[in-house]
Amino acid sequence: MLKSQTSRKIYSFNMENNKIFGVILLVIGIALSVYGFNIQNSFGSQIASAFGQKDNSATIYIVLGVVASILGIILLANKGNELKK
Repeated sequence: MLKSQTSRKIYSFNMENNKIFGVILLVIGIALSVYGFNIQNSFGSQIASAFGQKDNSATIYIVLGVVASILGIILLANKGNELKK
């Protein structure tokens, strides 16, 4: 009996965990996207583009933000399709 109690799964994914992770990813994604847009429209970025230099850091932040937001929305929209083994 002791063996069956210790062999239980330590981590289980349930709906509450999915919603928490979904909200966290959505907030982080929105923050990264806003930060990327702010970098893209900053004075330093405009000066650099005037001299022909490209700044890809803004694009990276925007893409990462969109991907994190999409993953967060998917986790929030998931209606009970839990991972089962």
